[in-house]
Amino acid sequence: MAIAVVLSGCSLGLFPHAECASNEDCRGAFGRGWVCVPEEGLCSEAPPEPRCSSHPTGILDDLPAFEDDILIGNMFDFSPFFGMQQSARLAVIQVNTRDGLDGTNFGMIECDNSPDFEGDGLGDPEATEAMARYLTEVLGLPAIVGPATSTRAEVAFNTSSPSGTLHISPSATSPALTPIDGATSTNENPGLFWRTAPPDTLQGEVIALEMAVLDRDHNGDPDVEHVGVVAQVGAYGEGLAEVFQENWTGTSELITYAELAELGPAAATFNAAEFDAVLVISSATAEIADFLNAAGGLSGYEDKAIFLPDGAFSSELIEDSQGLASNLYPNVRGTRPHEPSGIVYDTFVASYNAVYNPPASEEPGQLPFPAHSYDAAWLVIAGAAWADANEPDGITGLGIARGLRKVSSGPEFNTGPNDWNSVKAAFSDGDSVNLSGASGSLDFDSTTGETAAPVDVWTIVDDGGGGFLLQIEYCVDVSPTADPDCVEPGGGS
Repeated sequence: MAIAVVLSGCSLGLFPHAECASNEDCRGAFGRGWVCVPEEGLCSEAPPEPRCSSHPTGILDDLPAFEDDILIGNMFDFSPFFGMQQSARLAVIQVNTRDGLDGTNFGMIECDNSPDFEGDGLGDPEATEAMARYLTEVLGLPAIVGPATSTRAEVAFNTSSPSGTLHISPSATSPALTPIDGATSTNENPGLFWRTAPPDTLQGEVIALEMAVLDRDHNGDPDVEHVGVVAQVGAYGEGLAEVFQENWTGTSELITYAELAELGPAAATFNAAEFDAVLVISSATAEIADFLNAAGGLSGYEDKAIFLPDGAFSSELIEDSQGLASNLYPNVRGTRPHEPSGIVYDTFVASYNAVYNPPASEEPGQLPFPAHSYDAAWLVIAGAAWADANEPDGITGLGIARGLRKVSSGPEFNTGPNDWNSVKAAFSDGDSVNLSGASGSLDFDSTTGETAAPVDVWTIVDDGGGGFLLQIEYCVDVSPTADPDCVEPGGGS
């Protein structure tokens, strides 16, 4: 689809005798942004994609001027996920202040995969597929940070992985994505799908454990036995719902939805007194807010626990629901992958705030997965350094993936500009490093390629000024190497 859109604006008059069989032929002859017109067998320069911009600015307007730069992709729905977009860009800003990769700058092509961008008619998932094709088949980029959601990540990966492009998502947590690039990760076949957020096998278990011990009346008796589950159709919603139900010791009833019009009836169904709690799972914060708005007008929810997953952890939840559903906020408990405090995270937050100067409601602590996105971009950058120094084909998706297998053991360094030169030096010697990030440890399992992390439990609290804020209450760790700073399920309630 993206190629068809691109070719509709191409001129065939510039190089009429440049014959080709593939886009790769044209990029090899003329550089990024050149495509092969199948009907003519000729190369043509593709126009800039309206959905995409760049950092530094101007790359897409003059690709030859940046031909020697190392370009990576950044694909998010910019409206709800601007924090992830900007966090990934921050890594590029920082590495270029440290001389890039031995004098070669990095650049980032940022593409918006939101449905119907400026009325272009591309829906979901067509917009994601189109941007994946543009970044890989037109520009030939080796790696993409994003997309945000599991369903879109699956679409993007299936579209661009045949081109050898690596995807690293900061927030696609569906367990169904673990085997998408093979059952195991090896040095020969390291896999092209990576993520800095742990899979929902951990989050689903923590939600079930938290429900099992919930004691809102503080009388010593757990409150939840029968749970209604509302899950968005797709890898994320249905995958997390399955994990929860596998771990839940009580009874539950599942309703899946594909259209917004189905949320109201689902809220009405689970308004019945037999349901002690409702778990609402969606990758779209606005849709979770829609459910809360529907439930806010039903008296049964005033005595019902409402559990929300990481897809709801965004200031957008409050912006979209406080008019109709603020009466339900005391009942809400949410989970998300843990973002620890510490020097790396604090340095990231300070850097983010210095560069973007956001209002309080848009600082990293109020946004979904900004630290994970920052780490994802730094991992691509580190992987590029490994590939440049050690891979015969240079910086490719496969070479970067092999580099990601070299960040979990060895001398300890942090993501960010301060340790960049040390990481480059180690990779130049062919040595591994042990990277820690703003989002926590970046220890990828050598077999599955996955990380593990504690799970935060959060609530919605009064900010003291007539508004509301998301607040982390405590963390729970059910991973094999439990964090001693985290508590037993329900330990903070």
